[in-house]
Amino acid sequence: MGYQIDYLLKYLSNDTFNKIKQTKGDYILEDLENNRVQVDLNIRFLIKYGVTNIDKVIYSWIEELLVSHNEFIEKVNKYEESLGKEGFIQMFENV
Repeated sequence: MGYQIDYLLKYLSNDTFNKIKQTKGDYILEDLENNRVQVDLNIRFLIKYGVTNIDKVIYSWIEELLVSHNEFIEKVNKYEESLGKEGFIQMFENV
C-alpha cells in the first residue's frame, strides 16, 4: 500500500477504507499519514460526541478531519453554537 494508515481501520469498514483509497487520491492518503495523530483525535472526538455513522462522516468530511485537533474543536463549537449538538451531528451524518 505504501502508506501506513491502517489505524483508520479501527474506525472504518474495509469498504470505506478502499473507497477512500480509490476515489480521494494519493494526496489525501499522504495528508492522512502526515496528520494521523490529529485525524485520530478528531475521529475519536466525533465518536465520543455522538456521531454514529462514522464511515459516511469520515468519507464525506475527510478534508475537515485533517486540521489540528484544537482547530477542529473550535469549528465544532462554532457549528454547535448555531446548530446545537443534534443539528451538528445531523449535518455531519446527512451529507
